Amino acid sequence: MKQEMNNWRKFILNEQNGEPTVGEFMATFGSQSPKAASKILGKVAKFALSAAVGAGAGALAGAATGGAGAALGATAAGATNAMLSKLFEKVAERSGEMAKFMVAMSENQVDDGERTGLALYYDLDDEYEALLQGMDSDLANKFQQELFKYFKRSFESMRNADPGDPLKNHIQATANDYLRHFLKKTSMSGVGVQVQSSRRAE
Repeated sequence: MKQEMNNWRKFILNEQNGEPTVGEFMATFGSQSPKAASKILGKVAKFALSAAVGAGAGALAGAATGGAGAALGATAAGATNAMLSKLFEKVAERSGEMAKFMVAMSENQVDDGERTGLALYYDLDDEYEALLQGMDSDLANKFQQELFKYFKRSFESMRNADPGDPLKNHIQATANDYLRHFLKKTSMSGVGVQVQSSRRAE
């Protein structure tokens, strides 16, 4: 698992830029964490590896309307869309395991200056991590429990997702966003304070 996390981390630092899509997320998950994908998604993991690849999985998103779909032909396009449906159904069904993976990734911190795209969804600013007194503190453990619940709901919402959907349509808060929400909400954190990063206007 640690090696898969390192693979994922190196990949997103080198390849991911801009606003990621659901398709890009699934492609990264399938290709950079194949063991975790296979364990969580079962037989459809192979599909996540191959068919979800592409910029926003644009070829798949267009499969029913032309473009790549025209090249594939109606039968192939229909099969692709059917497999996409199964993939996202499985993601929703295994939302707890998907959430557990993302929370585990939150412990694998990325240098603030190197983060783009997918890393922003699970990685905290260093100064926010310091507020938690490290990722092994009691407060950090409480945060990760709440983060797990949030990710679980987010993956459940992917049941009818399109691979071209922006990831933020389903995982609406970045790790920093959710930590601010967590710290502000006393019922979650027991803290009840409002914080903002000094590094950037968010």
